[in-house]
Amino acid sequence: QILAVQMATNNSIPPLVQDNVHKPRPYPASQWGDFFLNYKPCTPQQYRSMEGTAEAKKEEVRQIIIDTAKCSDLTQKLELVYTLQRIGVDYHYGNEIDELLCDIYDGHIIEPLDLRTASLQFYLLRKHGYCVSSGTYKWVNVVVQMDMSYVITNLNS
Repeated sequence: QILAVQMATNNSIPPLVQDNVHKPRPYPASQWGDFFLNYKPCTPQQYRSMEGTAEAKKEEVRQIIIDTAKCSDLTQKLELVYTLQRIGVDYHYGNEIDELLCDIYDGHIIEPLDLRTASLQFYLLRKHGYCVSSGTYKWVNVVVQMDMSYVITNLNS
């Protein structure tokens, strides 16, 4: 009986065959190389150094915001706030951004120069809780209609 069980077991196990299906594929080298294989955590001294560098960069960006607030270029102000939000660091500069947007709102800058600036101004002020009427931007409809008529004219020709 033992011999019969061994024979049945031996017959039911297929032989391991090396096939060409699982060859390693030629993947391009990663930009990380083997960084994660050889990773060693930072020492406390390195960590403190990185924290110091991060704080210096925060102050540098804060100074850029303050300098931008002093300039009269609406587009530059709006683009800066929008960029800080897009890269996800706006929470570090909440007070500065609020002051900048408050100046824009209180300044009653009447007509932005282009459609992008108008839409960015409307978006950012609304997002930060300012009561901005869409009627303020009714002149944009004229610009959009002119752009659409230009596109239609070019498509027909």
